[in-house]
Amino acid sequence: MKNISLLVFVLQCLSLWVTSSSAVAAQNPIDHNLELTAKNVHWGYYDAGVEPVLRIKSGEQIYVETMIARGVTRLIMAGADPNAIPSSMMEVEAGVIERGPGSHPLTGPIYVEDAEAGDVLEVTIKDIDYMIPFGLSGFLPDGGTLPGDFPYGGLGYFDLDLENDVAYMKGTDAVIPMRPFFGSIGVAPPVLRGGSQATRQVIIQGTSIIKS
Repeated sequence: MKNISLLVFVLQCLSLWVTSSSAVAAQNPIDHNLELTAKNVHWGYYDAGVEPVLRIKSGEQIYVETMIARGVTRLIMAGADPNAIPSSMMEVEAGVIERGPGSHPLTGPIYVEDAEAGDVLEVTIKDIDYMIPFGLSGFLPDGGTLPGDFPYGGLGYFDLDLENDVAYMKGTDAVIPMRPFFGSIGVAPPVLRGGSQATRQVIIQGTSIIKS
């Protein structure tokens, strides 16, 4: 049997970088609880050589906690109170020293028993919740959708109204509806063949189909 590692989840809500919380686990029966700790996270790369942090059987349900993309430093720079950031996120920030070129800290790998190279993996996201009621959006110089119009970087801070599913952008009157979705999910064969996804179309109760 080939070692196929399923990596989940980094979550992204519109342009707000957020993470899941324990409220989800209370609503859905789960088989495994994968908490946000430094030992459960590798940062910025997909690699089948990374030792799985969890092994599951097909059909099992997993509660997964995730880390904010690019880390908490950028969140604090945007205006977040450091004392309001969960200790688990601070532990990952300090404890994961080796980092790849990508921006996403990845919770995993998760090893799917009996999966073979060439199989298609179907993953259903049952629910998404938040560890913190705030987030940020940002862009880098000469990047994003309109690089020619924005040759500089910027950060925006958002307070999240979790009861009404809207976000308020600090310093503006903007009220933005929230539709949480993951930031990166994929498989890591020995040679990565585009096996990761980041799409806002796969949201709660959505299904992601991943080719190994």
